[in-house]
Amino acid sequence: MKVFVDGLTSMQRDGLVGQGDVTLHPKVTTVRPNASPPTVDIKDCVDTSKTRLVTKDGSPYKDTPGGRQSAKASVSRLDEGNWKVTSFALQSAGTC
Repeated sequence: MKVFVDGLTSMQRDGLVGQGDVTLHPKVTTVRPNASPPTVDIKDCVDTSKTRLVTKDGSPYKDTPGGRQSAKASVSRLDEGNWKVTSFALQSAGTC
């Protein structure tokens, strides 16, 4: 989750907002119900090609182009009904 917090903090500090649509199609790759804690692994090819950053007033911002990015996550059940992302990795554009 640190990657999300750091990214959002940086955007807020720099006066930036995101625009556009991110396309997601996550798929479960592994289910470990007997692990302690029970864990599920998920993968996706996150498509950020239709997104961009702009300044809060809408002015253009030189942004790194988006694209198709490989993503992997693990979620674990901490207690009955509550799941938490325990690992997350997002690769650079062009990795899937």
